[in-house]
Amino acid sequence: MNSEELQKKSTVAAFWNISGSLTNQVVSFAISLFLSRILSPSDFGLVGMAMVFINIAQSFSDFGMTSGLIQKKEPSEIEYSTVFWMNIGISIALMLIMITSAELIANFYKAKEIAPIARVVSIMFLINAFNNVQTAQLTKILANRVKVIANLSSAAVTGIFGITMAMMNFGVWSLIYSSIIGRILYSLIIWLSSEWRPKLIFNFSDVKPLLGFGSKMFASGVIDTIYSKLDVIIIGKIFSATTLGFYYRAL
Repeated sequence: MNSEELQKKSTVAAFWNISGSLTNQVVSFAISLFLSRILSPSDFGLVGMAMVFINIAQSFSDFGMTSGLIQKKEPSEIEYSTVFWMNIGISIALMLIMITSAELIANFYKAKEIAPIARVVSIMFLINAFNNVQTAQLTKILANRVKVIANLSSAAVTGIFGITMAMMNFGVWSLIYSSIIGRILYSLIIWLSSEWRPKLIFNFSDVKPLLGFGSKMFASGVIDTIYSKLDVIIIGKIFSATTLGFYYRAL
């Protein structure tokens, strides 16, 4: 690919990235308005309390090796497959840790309702692991259109299921189940849009060099995630799920 083609492709990718981000914000805002009319503030607060630990733990999903794949010019098949299987293994470990520590999270907030929420939401680790490598490949070839379509489709389906289940009095679980369904749809679209499929090969030695660049991204991601979630942790700890829910509505 020459410089002119690369510039053109980068411009198109940037357009899709910006337009997709704006559209996704509008869709998410509209959906949140509907849901806020149906669900109570405590429902949003309980989900926020559980998700903050999910988001922090997700930062440890692959120790930055997916970012290493994006940075490397031509990753090998064994590198792609090894990172994929490592993601699956780490996600299962994180899921088990979250399930076993759900009671500790509930005790931290003094809200027993959080324990079952944290256990169910932990499936997100595994769902995300199934699309990380494919998403990295799409990023490398600047195929932002596919990611935008996947994100918008996921947001729309999440909203539709969330609103429908909320109207059927599922309460806080309408937020949980709709989010899971949305992530599954995102992974499915990414899989169908990518020609790559993992092979039954694994060699950790081949992916060690990826940790050089990936570790920096990993450390930055962990710090950024913790910093961005401090408000949720503090408000949820000091006050209540209802107060945290009102805080979310005010954002």
